[in-house]
This record gives sequence, structure tokens and C-alpha cells, in this order.
Amino acid sequence: MKNFKKSITLILTAMIIVTFTACNKEQTRGDFRVDNNSTALHNSGKISESKNNHTDSESMAPENDHTDSESIAPEEEFISKEGNETIQEEISGKNPVPEHNSISNDSVEQNQDIVRITREEAGLSTIPYLNFDSFEMNPRILSLLENSTLYTHDDYRNGLIYDDIFLIVSQRFDGCIIEDIAIGDEISKVSQILGEPSYITGGTVVFKTKNYYLGFLGVEKIEQAILSPVPKTYTKDILEKLVVNLNQREFGSIPELLIENSEISEFFDYDGHIHGGGWYAQSMNGIYIEQFVDNSITIYNNFEGDLYRTQEDINKYGIVYQNNDCIIDRMLSALNGYRRTNEAFEQEGVVSPNGKYSSLYRWNYSQSYYFIIRAMDYSHPDVYISLPATGDYYWLNDKYILYQDFFSQAPILLNVETVETINIFENVGVFEVDDYGFYSFKIKGYQDGEIVVFYEDEQKEYIINYSFDPMGEIKLNHE
Repeated sequence: MKNFKKSITLILTAMIIVTFTACNKEQTRGDFRVDNNSTALHNSGKISESKNNHTDSESMAPENDHTDSESIAPEEEFISKEGNETIQEEISGKNPVPEHNSISNDSVEQNQDIVRITREEAGLSTIPYLNFDSFEMNPRILSLLENSTLYTHDDYRNGLIYDDIFLIVSQRFDGCIIEDIAIGDEISKVSQILGEPSYITGGTVVFKTKNYYLGFLGVEKIEQAILSPVPKTYTKDILEKLVVNLNQREFGSIPELLIENSEISEFFDYDGHIHGGGWYAQSMNGIYIEQFVDNSITIYNNFEGDLYRTQEDINKYGIVYQNNDCIIDRMLSALNGYRRTNEAFEQEGVVSPNGKYSSLYRWNYSQSYYFIIRAMDYSHPDVYISLPATGDYYWLNDKYILYQDFFSQAPILLNVETVETINIFENVGVFEVDDYGFYSFKIKGYQDGEIVVFYEDEQKEYIINYSFDPMGEIKLNHE
């Protein structure tokens, strides 16, 4: 039996890291949450972009013998991933655009309230791209980085886990990751072979290359690794276009902007509704916009386009600079979330009668709730099934879970393999349940082929008989 949490989880500030850093505000910000109305089956990844936590970390980018020395963007209007700028001292935290006048002299044409500034003036350091061309990446990992649609259940079985855009190399993976570095090796071996990392925080080191980000987790031994592709290219003036569009008098909402402006829409990777009445959009290239209590444009240090300051009394959307790499933040978040989910299965997981599956239930808030079903033989990725449940739930066999609906309290059967649900009372015709009603049902028993439900309002007990056919499908009847 597993007791569900009805209470709504309070959100920790600044993303996903939630301890989410601001980069991952699509998940949380302050005391609101992002809506999640999904009812679909998710075979990999999470129902939302990420449900992970991490605290702000210190970022550093020391010199490295493998630093890519190719010049930045041969064509000025596009951002290239080949470039390398001089590294500056890392500064954590948000940096409002400086108000002093020692900024770049050139202002944006026809937009006198938007003024170009330098990365130094914005408080953004630059983590250079490392050149890993001489290192040999595991062929399968490399192919998945280049084309995630190639991912199969065999990859999952072998210990490669997709979490959104990130590829986690778990402790079950027994091959080499890059060169002859493998899970279980001494963590010191990483820097001995690959050189100094771009970023170090606690037990994680991250290398930022022109083709991918590569991180290793472990204090003494390598416990896990994580990889992320480098985002797509974009025009250098994308921030100016964004500021102008967001501050137009006729601007309505972020969703409308994304529908009407294809260039801006293609730049952003995620967008959605903030629980509590707002909208957001996020680009892995280092920009997050929010329309809520504070209308804002947050820029991270992995954004490589032109930078600006705006006149606050004219513009509704101000610019805030955050000296973190948005991609690294989310990589750390994904690793932390993967670890916490594994720990939850070890400590709270409810195993089906014959040990085929283990399950968890999570109620985050009124629009975010789901079962997580894990195959004990790792034959396929975790399945996330969004259903509102309350009280205890019970495995009847290796296919069906018995639970009560949160809103009506009606007893429901969930087939974890087809994701179909059966309203028990309606199936046997003993009680017509109004989906918008509330009934004082309570499951009193579920064993020996009988589901016993007590209806307190009528002080009546209902007994539903059940059996299984050779394929494990359930049959219900009421006498």
C-alpha cells in the first residue's frame, strides 16, 4: 500500500533546480507552479520539462589545453558554436543592467531606449568552448546526441536514460563513455584524460565543447555521466527583436507572440502556462521570458547574441542578467532528479505481486499528479501516467492498480500497460458516478477476488467480484 500526498508541495525559488535556478522557471518560481494537464502516457522523460532540484552552484572555466581557438562567427549576424572568447571571473547571481553611462556608444537603430552594452557591463562571464575533436566518444552515445529519435528500449536497458533533451549514463552502463573513461572509474581519471573542466560544483564536473556538454558526477568514483547537445544557432540581434516585440503597445501575451512571430517562436524550446496566472518561454540558448507578477527577460551567460539595457520607465519588460549557464544548470537538475527518483523507488516503491513492476505516486499540486511505473527488469523506460488519486492504492496483479479518484472518491482500476482506466461501479452497473460529484466511498478490502467498498452516506457496503483471464485481464461482476 502506498499513501498518496494530497497536500500541494510548496515551490522553492530560483531553478530546477529547486532549488530550481531561474533558468528553469518553467517549473517553478516563488510560490506558484507551472500547469501540467497532461493525461498522456510518457515512456521516457518527465511529464513536465524537468522536476528536478539543485542549488545555485559556483561556476568556473579555467584555461584548458583543448580550448577551441577558432574565431567567432565569420558572418556577424549569426551565432556560431565554434568561437572562443577570453574567460572572465565568474560572478554568481542576478545582475541588473548597469545604469552608468560607460556603455557602448552605438544604440540600436530606431530604438533609442534600447542601448547596446558589453558582456562585462552586463556582468556575464564567458565559458569558452573546448575542442574535443581528438577524443573518441562512444559511438552509440554520439549517435543519440546527434539524433535522439534513434533511442530505443535497448538503450534504456543498457543504462542510457533520456531525460528531456539530456542523455544520462547510469550505473548500469558498462561501456566506455569517452576514450576509456567508464562508470566506476576514479573521478580523477576524467581530468587526467580530458583536461581541466569548464565548470566544477560539488561532486560534478562539466565540459563545454563546441558539439556537446559532458558532465561527470562522483566524488571518488564516477557514478553517472550526462550529455547535452549544443543548441541551434540564432541571429545575433534576437534579444533586440524580443525586447521590441514584448514592449509593443499592442502586445497581448507570450503565446500570441509565439504564434505570430515564427523567428521568435523557433528560438524558444519551451513555453507554457504558470500556475497562478502567467506565461513563460525558455530557450536553451540562454533566454527566459516571463509574463506574470514581474514581466521580465532573463539572460544567462551561455547567450552569445548582442546585449542591451532598456529604459525601465518606458519598457514593460526589463532585462535581468544571470551569470549562470542555463544548460549546465539544467544538466545538474536532471542528474539530481534522476537520483531522487531512484532513491524514492528504493525507499517508497510498491512492487506488484509477482515483481514485474514497482510504482510511485506523486501529487505535486492540483494540476500536477501522476503514477510512475518502473519495469523491474529495465525492459523499457519509466512510464508516467497522469491521474488524480487519493488515499491508498493496491496492486491486484502485475497489470492492474486499484485506487480512488481524488475528485469523486470513486474506486478506479488502472491498467498500467495500456493506461486505460475502469470505473468499477459504472462497469458493473451498481452506481452511476457523477464525475463532478463527491462521494464518501472507502475501499475496505481488495483480496481473495473481492473488492469491498463502503459508502458512508448510505451506510452500505458494495462487494465487486473480480478474476483474471490467462492474459491477466480483469473481469468484474456484482451479484
